[in-house]
Amino acid sequence: IMLLGSLGFGITGISSYLNKDIIYFLEVKNIVFFPQGLTMLIYGTLGLIISMNQFRILILKIGEGYNEFNKTNGTMTLFRKGQTNEQSDIKIIYQLADI
Repeated sequence: IMLLGSLGFGITGISSYLNKDIIYFLEVKNIVFFPQGLTMLIYGTLGLIISMNQFRILILKIGEGYNEFNKTNGTMTLFRKGQTNEQSDIKIIYQLADI
């Protein structure tokens, strides 16, 4: 949804700069490039950057993990996947008596 919204803002900003309707159902003749069109173009660019970062997080599965309660060993293990290498993974082991 953020990607589609940011594309809409970006296309509207570019259309107001060119003073021409890029998409036929978007009428931008009433939008002046400075300040409305420029603001929409900036919002569209920022939204595009944030949505690409969210896609990267989904593809790399950052933050996924598991919780393991082991009564035989008396431990609880928390594991979360980090960025791209194993050094950024988080693995914490607690004793159940401490919890």
